[in-house]
Amino acid sequence: MPRHRTVLASLSLGYVVVLTAALISWFLLPRNDEPQLPGCYWVRLWGMSIKCIEFIGHDLVEHILNMPRAMVELPTMGAIVLFTASRNALDGLLLLGWGALYWAPIAFLAWRVIAGRKSPANHGVTSAI
Repeated sequence: MPRHRTVLASLSLGYVVVLTAALISWFLLPRNDEPQLPGCYWVRLWGMSIKCIEFIGHDLVEHILNMPRAMVELPTMGAIVLFTASRNALDGLLLLGWGALYWAPIAFLAWRVIAGRKSPANHGVTSAI
């Protein structure tokens, strides 16, 4: 098996682990519409989203914690913009493209699992990754 596929599979698996941790953290974060202490909170901002403030790396943590929401919203909003009577179809395509990038590691892992089970080179040995 080529080394780049193994590296991609490891990175994709790490992505899924981070995404799962972000989903679990949704149930652990407090709700606060006006956060003032350092930390991460649920806030009402374009629906419900997570806002992190006043600690090192808060922007990165906020992005990671909001990834599951973006995975649903970007393709949905892209399809709405693209297929409605909008004059700006490029925005819809961009949203769909960003949504596809969020889903790409999961699609790659699914492809690896399916291709690994169908491959005659495995000689009856199946592997998830």
